Amino acid sequence: MKDIKKYQGVIPAFYACYDAEGNISTEGVKALTRHLIAKGVKGVYVGGSSGECIYQHVDERKAVLEAVMSEAKGKLTVIAHVGCNNTADSVELARHAESVGVDAIASIPPIYFHLPEYAIAKYWNDMSAAAPNTEFVIYNIPQLAGTGLTMSLLKEMLKNPNVVAVKNSSMPTQDIQMFKDAGIAARDWIREMDLEDKLVKVCDLVYAKTSLRPSRWVLAVAGDSPYRKPEDLAGKRIATEVQNLTRRYFREKGIDVDVFYSWGATEAKVVQGLADGIIEVTETGTTIRAQGLRIIDEVMLSNPVLVANEKSYKDPVKRHKLEQLKMLLEGALRAQSLVAIKMNAPADKLDAIEKMLPSLNSPTVAPLQDKKWYSVETVVKTSVVRDLIPQLREAGAEGIIEYSLNKVI
Repeated sequence: MKDIKKYQGVIPAFYACYDAEGNISTEGVKALTRHLIAKGVKGVYVGGSSGECIYQHVDERKAVLEAVMSEAKGKLTVIAHVGCNNTADSVELARHAESVGVDAIASIPPIYFHLPEYAIAKYWNDMSAAAPNTEFVIYNIPQLAGTGLTMSLLKEMLKNPNVVAVKNSSMPTQDIQMFKDAGIAARDWIREMDLEDKLVKVCDLVYAKTSLRPSRWVLAVAGDSPYRKPEDLAGKRIATEVQNLTRRYFREKGIDVDVFYSWGATEAKVVQGLADGIIEVTETGTTIRAQGLRIIDEVMLSNPVLVANEKSYKDPVKRHKLEQLKMLLEGALRAQSLVAIKMNAPADKLDAIEKMLPSLNSPTVAPLQDKKWYSVETVVKTSVVRDLIPQLREAGAEGIIEYSLNKVI
């Protein structure tokens, strides 16, 4: 029985530590380990991207791990990333990690070449076999490794009893939804992670950060550039956070471009001369225009989607739960554009007031103790209530109350 509690908590990536000459600083490593222990973290992830694993040779990585373990053993959960650009070095690091007593080893898939799944599984399992008494964590970071963790690959790896977890660092973590019964993911990242045929769309949830509209992915260039249409960017450099989506967009148009990943502040890449164009998300285009950029095409509209994996959606019980969840989510979104108003209306003016009121069906009208007055309640759009309330007051309504709604079903 695996003790997963040791992985529950804050486990930060361990940063590389060098001295002034650019050599590994074992004293720096020990000091950082003691600092993290003092801060109360659950564990550390050693030798990953932040630890510059790809740029260190095997002996350097061993020295770092040994320095960490000299301070952390028995005090922190230690996960050692052992993946290298060849299996032999990876196996050597896995064997070393077990010898110094880490809790788990981890690895990204082989990089650069897009290998078949059976080859990726063998690469991981060879490392795991070199550390047979140590648990294994799959490191999923497709935007850098070039290969994403699929359901079929995960199922294959789960045949290895040492596999205990997945470190999911995709950008963002939308693809994790395919490993769950259901979740909410954005259309853009479903396309980016190539999950359109792997997830069932239960319903669209159309909203964005500041509005109840979908967001837009657009192609933008410098305002004073000569580029007027996508074809003008043939052979040029395009910066974006959604590389797969961008490559697909240009490929479908038959345009050859150089796409590279942007770690945020994408608009600045054009301003700084690092890119000829960008594909970026926007609601209004204000930020893009503020950077002196010009939109020349709309790539796609995106909004959140309630999704389920295929197996769960075929299960009648789970599907019924999903339909209930859909009803509640759609009701919550519908309520965002509606408010309820309640008022007292004099009997002699009730007909005139009722005619002024839009309603889902018809207003709720109830007599008050004083027979000359009625209580009137209805639901109206937020877009009309500002004008409607003064009109109701002029028509004789009193005690008018407006209140927000959580759900309208």
